[in-house]
Amino acid sequence: MTKSISENQIKKPIMEEMAENLKIMLERRREKSVLCEKEIEGYRGRGKLGWGVGNVFIQSWLDSSKKYGFCYCLSDNTLGALYNDGSTLTTHDENEAIYAFDQFPAHLEKKRWILKQFKCYMINKLAVEYNAPKAIYPTGTHVMKYAVDKDAISFKLNNGVVQFNFFNHKKLVMYEGGKKLIYIDENKNLSHHHTIDALYSDHHAIIQCLKNAYHIIYSQNELRQEALRIERWKRYEKLTFAS
Repeated sequence: MTKSISENQIKKPIMEEMAENLKIMLERRREKSVLCEKEIEGYRGRGKLGWGVGNVFIQSWLDSSKKYGFCYCLSDNTLGALYNDGSTLTTHDENEAIYAFDQFPAHLEKKRWILKQFKCYMINKLAVEYNAPKAIYPTGTHVMKYAVDKDAISFKLNNGVVQFNFFNHKKLVMYEGGKKLIYIDENKNLSHHHTIDALYSDHHAIIQCLKNAYHIIYSQNELRQEALRIERWKRYEKLTFAS
């Protein structure tokens, strides 16, 4: 018996929550289950589809990690960089004493210069527009990590978005624990969907993207759990030998 998604579940890391929700919805589709209205509302989550801080996504990016780091432009026009030392710098952030360009600390001047070079290159070479609302105040949204898989490059943002840029030029932006999504096709046409509705539709391209996204998230979660197990074992060995 497939369990339903509960709004009262204990809060999990976003990748685990998304994997669990996707698994449940994919199983429901595979079983060809007929959903009642209450179930559908539970799968859809809260609120209507539309733009918000919670679904700001990456609209263009440049990987210069061999030298500096990873630079990106978000759909709200925030420009940011995830540097090789793990630090992040954006053009919008609540901590203006650090990030405002007219009040920039001297020890971060080089990083600001790098970000400016990225900006010039991206405006001239990688400009793309999806008609998403632009930020009128600092949101603090930024990329936390990214990973390359055989089918896609995936991104995790601090606003709860997990984005997949597939190598066939399709994009999937998942948010609210995977219950909602933005789909961008190979011609850059953008559409909003509740994930459960997309899975029960005849939109085969989105369905395939969702299946691929689930496998990527599942694999990443397995790697993370294995890394945690190794780290716990090292700590255990250290404590054992110390005693």
